[in-house]
Amino acid sequence: MREISLDNWIKEGSGFSADSYRHRDNPNLLLKLFFTANGMELAEKEFRRARDVAALGVPTPAVYELVTADAKAGITFERIEQKKSFGRLVSDNPEKLPEYARIFAKNSRALHSMKCDTDKFPDQKEVMRGLLLKADIREEIREYLSELLDGTEEADTCLHGDLQTGNMVMGKGDKVYFIDLGYFAYGNPVFDIAAIYMCTQVYQNEEVNKEMLHMTTEQLEDFWKYYAAGYIRSENPEELKAFENYVAPYAMFYMILIIEAAAGYEPAIKIALTHIEELYERTRN
Repeated sequence: MREISLDNWIKEGSGFSADSYRHRDNPNLLLKLFFTANGMELAEKEFRRARDVAALGVPTPAVYELVTADAKAGITFERIEQKKSFGRLVSDNPEKLPEYARIFAKNSRALHSMKCDTDKFPDQKEVMRGLLLKADIREEIREYLSELLDGTEEADTCLHGDLQTGNMVMGKGDKVYFIDLGYFAYGNPVFDIAAIYMCTQVYQNEEVNKEMLHMTTEQLEDFWKYYAAGYIRSENPEELKAFENYVAPYAMFYMILIIEAAAGYEPAIKIALTHIEELYERTRN
């Protein structure tokens, strides 16, 4: 694994587990540098997944190589010209929120219409089952979620695995790309949709969420409304409510995923556990 110097890179963003940098001399080169304790594992996993995702024909930046810098593991990618996340797009153009939410929904549906390579990617249902077995949650909630998994319809469609407004970006010419592909999997689209629901309808008041997604609480809540209508292609209130009720319990799996990814960071774990309890009480009936 090649070692590079951060002297040649300019930091331009941060996420839950990694920072992003652009190259000083090559504007088409991006570095994603992982800063968590399990950064090497995350980098290697995402590097393999990103190459396999590109082979499926999913629109995503080209992936180049695994590197190390400042004693951290990283990946170099193609840097998308004029790239903005959908969160940044909404923040910069709040009047266009409905349009961006519908574009996000359209591209979500397109991804979920693609058949995945089940030999190269994990079954999201089994990934969540594995996380559930070792999660430090009340047994009552574990049993509830286990039954939810048992009743989830099987599917072999592509899933992003961490679908939120920071992980779909728009570049030059309004071309849309999926990024941060370390959790890419196959399975029922409800898992991906639940990740959007969690960010916009469960974590919308958390400062960390607003800082990462660049939208206000009100914008996050509105994003879900327009996204849901665009995804099911209906504005019927009863259909939208039924869709939300169907999706909401699955958001607990992504909070369990946050606990796993937090790697012992107590504030993040405490927030996730609190929301799991609240969502369980709200959805179990």
